Amino acid sequence: MPSRAAQEKAYCSKACELAAAPRVDKVCPECGQRFTVLASQANRYNFCSRACRTALTKYQTCDRCGKPFVAERHLNRHYCSEDCRRPPQIRECRQCGKAIRVQPGSSRQFCSFPCYRRFRGENLLEARVRKALEDMGIAFVQEAALGRYCVDFLLPDSRVALEVDGTYWHQDGAREARRDRYIAKHGWRAVHVLDSEIENVPDLTHLLASRIALPLLGSE
Repeated sequence: MPSRAAQEKAYCSKACELAAAPRVDKVCPECGQRFTVLASQANRYNFCSRACRTALTKYQTCDRCGKPFVAERHLNRHYCSEDCRRPPQIRECRQCGKAIRVQPGSSRQFCSFPCYRRFRGENLLEARVRKALEDMGIAFVQEAALGRYCVDFLLPDSRVALEVDGTYWHQDGAREARRDRYIAKHGWRAVHVLDSEIENVPDLTHLLASRIALPLLGSE
């Protein structure tokens, strides 16, 4: 063919080309027999057959699932995978009952941080804020998940995320600023009420109304 003539092909077929290709003699390290391979593939083949190549391979049967697997000869492996060696366990969330997957030895008991907070229950300060919101007639969702954070009170009508901050647990100002920016990015306004304010204010409803920027019930 003209195309093969242009490529300066010297053989009529692939079989003739392989037959004329230079070969290298090698000795199989397993059985000692001599065999020949193409010089271009001499580095790829060191054994004469697959049986000789896999003669030193260590096959092991998994003690858990019974599946055969290739194991390192210098290791005493008994399992084919990490899941068989340490199978995961299914546990129910103590708050909502949702099935969660945990590793053996893990002490995890809840599917999420909001469930942990709900199971632990509200503290005295959060109870006072909840009672004040109920007296004001404001709809709220307590211990609500907002993205990757858990907010003490979400007020859907005013799009306010109300946080009851303890002085000890909220000393990291940079972390609180990142949290507020994240909340604002999702369309909510972060409002903080300190524990010292809740304990010392004479009327908690007035304080919350001023922070949330809502008129008090019954006011002119």
